[in-house]
Parts: sequence; structure tokens; C-alpha cells
Amino acid sequence: MAITRHNPTDHSSYICVLRNAFSQPGPDVFKNAPPLRPMEVEGTLEGIVMESLLFITGESSYVENPDFITGLSGHYDLYFERGVSFAKSRFVSVDDWTQKAFHKRKINFKYFPPGSVIILKYVNHSNCVTRKSIINQRQPI
Repeated sequence: MAITRHNPTDHSSYICVLRNAFSQPGPDVFKNAPPLRPMEVEGTLEGIVMESLLFITGESSYVENPDFITGLSGHYDLYFERGVSFAKSRFVSVDDWTQKAFHKRKINFKYFPPGSVIILKYVNHSNCVTRKSIINQRQPI
């Protein structure tokens, strides 16, 4: 899922991309996550605001409580980084040729298992059409 927010004053935008699962994934999904299609944005990429991943490291259990909402309890680890460069990102890479050509950027997902979240900042240019932040994720692989 991807969510875009745009600031009309300074033309900066943020894209939050996340991947979830509606059931508990198998233990190998964190090592061998199914690939995602590349994402295209128009504008200048300024950087990665943050990237994070919550993953299960042990057995989890569910115990229902009649007094409050409960969830899975177990062993979880969190990877969280702020201000990651594209060169050091665990999740995405940007094609060199798209960084310079036509203000279009192709963002490739290297590794993006369920539980992953990334926020990208970019600036739209005044000569771009109104549909500046259309994300091309419509067709499956």
C-alpha cells in the first residue's frame, strides 16, 4: 500500500509505502520475500526519511482477554533507520539513469517483506502535470 501527501506551499511530497500480511507469514518470508513491481514518481527524490521492519524472531501466541483487546505476543525485533541514503537502503534502490532523466524516478524494491515501511521525500516541479505523484503499482508481477 502506498500513501502520498503533498505540501502545496513548497511542493514537497512524502510517499509512505508499507507491506502487510493478513495472516502470519511463514518463517522464510523474511529471507525470501516475494518481489514488488518498481514504483515510478515524478519529481526530484530528496531522500529516505525512514525505513523500518518489524519481524518475528520466535514463537508467538494469542491469549484472549475479556477485558481488553489483545494481539499476538512473542519475540519481535525492529529494524529502524532515519535519513538513510539510497546507496545504503536495505529496501530500495534508484536507477542511476532515472535520477537524471526527465524528472521521473524509478524506485526498485530490493527487499520488502511484510512488516516493512519506508517513507520517501521528493519535490514536484512546477512544470510537471497535476498528476505528479501517480504511483504505478496497478499490475501484478
